[in-house]
Amino acid sequence: FDKIIAPSEDTKNRHQSIYPNLEIEIIEHGSEVIEIESKVRKEKNTFDIAFVGAMAIHKGSYVLRDLIKLTKGTNIRIHLFGKANEESLEKNTDTYTNHGPYKRGELPQLLHNNQIDLVCIFAPWPETYSYTLSETIASGVPVLSYNIGAVGERIQKNGFGWVLETKDMEHALKKVIDISKNLNDYNDKIKNINAYIIKSTSQMCLE
Repeated sequence: FDKIIAPSEDTKNRHQSIYPNLEIEIIEHGSEVIEIESKVRKEKNTFDIAFVGAMAIHKGSYVLRDLIKLTKGTNIRIHLFGKANEESLEKNTDTYTNHGPYKRGELPQLLHNNQIDLVCIFAPWPETYSYTLSETIASGVPVLSYNIGAVGERIQKNGFGWVLETKDMEHALKKVIDISKNLNDYNDKIKNINAYIIKSTSQMCLE
């Protein structure tokens, strides 16, 4: 091949750790999403976090299940926008709402209508890019993720949100609470998101 392309630095590094002689160029994926400018967050009684997409085991469904249990008695409210692939995630509770599947393009409006403050992307393995992250950023909502793969890389590179260095759920809940209490830090992330321009698929093709 004359040209080898990867969508993220992390993907490139993983391939070169096995095949060090490969020359790989990074070109991020384009995405046809409508960006919404987000406004600074103001105090409210609850801090609403969302999981988006199909909640399978490899996408962190067990993390969502554990977090629902841990948030009982707190002001944290959890939302799922997507398919619940296990029975325990289909039923609503006092702190958890399952909104069901959505169509691509509906996510920004859903996140805004439900006043979502934070999206959690807890895939336990390294993604190569993550269109879900692009959709979330287009919706103007910061992200919390593991520091794994392209998701962790993109969040830190662009200041989209926060990363966790451990998969411990009590630590994750503590981080969510810390984020909810620090408005200045939160609104700095909002500024970074609003300043970021998502590449279109046509721009990607030109590159």
